[in-house]
Amino acid sequence: MTSDALEWWSNVRALGWMWVDYAAERTEEIYGKWNPVFLDAIIQLNGAGFVGTRGSTMSTLASRRVQSWHDGATRLIKWGWLGVDDH
Repeated sequence: MTSDALEWWSNVRALGWMWVDYAAERTEEIYGKWNPVFLDAIIQLNGAGFVGTRGSTMSTLASRRVQSWHDGATRLIKWGWLGVDDH
């Protein structure tokens, strides 16, 4: 699971999900600016499924990797208000 929405992570942690904390691990400082992006791509492409944000380039790429490489289920959702994807 990846996100740049920091306030969201406390809810994710409460559900028992885990993630890589690049700041705590000093990943960029030690390995360079692009390493977190590469690690996110590797983690995402090995998923059995993917849910991302419609319109996000990163979500689109991750979704296509999961579909193509693992025949995984994917969904790109809108965000902004309750029920935005109800149709």
